Amino acid sequence: MVFRSSLLALALLSGCEAEVSAPTPAAPAAVAPSPMAPREAPVTVLPAPPRSSVELPPERLQLLPFDVRLQRVAASVGLPVADPVFDALRSRATDLGAHDFANGVAPDLAWTGRRLSVWIEGLAPVCTDSRVRTRFADWAASMPRFALEAWGRPSTPEDVAELVTSGGSLSAADAWRANCLVLLSGVELLSP
Repeated sequence: MVFRSSLLALALLSGCEAEVSAPTPAAPAAVAPSPMAPREAPVTVLPAPPRSSVELPPERLQLLPFDVRLQRVAASVGLPVADPVFDALRSRATDLGAHDFANGVAPDLAWTGRRLSVWIEGLAPVCTDSRVRTRFADWAASMPRFALEAWGRPSTPEDVAELVTSGGSLSAADAWRANCLVLLSGVELLSP
């Protein structure tokens, strides 16, 4: 799934702590403690996470124009583009790469860490809106509809397996919000 590599970053940026429900990797290999490490805390090396199906370096990832991204988000959540829930995104349009030729701002379709952070902040009202929450009450059950509307393709079992689950210190509401932010920030929704 395209959002696997950014899931943790998005959850951290959005203030959520999350666990990803994905296949459990093999047990980590133990590594001999370094002379600098205390003996009570053995050092372990975790296996690398599975690679995303999209292998573009971030500096090569090109976004769709801002208006197109906004229309895709609106269509995905079933609300009109003019709805006030999108005001936070619209108010930061130039920060998100939109042009403002009257003020000499050219379009910028590069995906950066700063732009990702602004995008997540702008999506916060969308992902806390009760209408969106009602429409996608259960992400696992809603994934087929969401994937077709947002990504233009059917969801796969891997898509569902990568959803954030509640547990530990993560409430069901926080897990739902993390999924909303991640799914609306996926490469399939934001890029051509």
